[in-house]
Amino acid sequence: MLMTTDTVLVRRAALGDREAFVSIYEESFRCIYAFAAREARDRQAAELLTERILAPLQMAETAFH
Repeated sequence: MLMTTDTVLVRRAALGDREAFVSIYEESFRCIYAFAAREARDRQAAELLTERILAPLQMAETAFH
């Protein structure tokens, strides 16, 4: 089975690999922020939306440690 980089990162993160988790988080943040900024046309609104969307991911990361 061919595994993509994303698949490998998710598996590593699920096993507690903090670097993998940070990579996923940072890439997700960039993509979500770019979309929110484009749609909201307001930097502060885009930051707030991104933070709210990623809050569950941040809570999950806290649970790992």
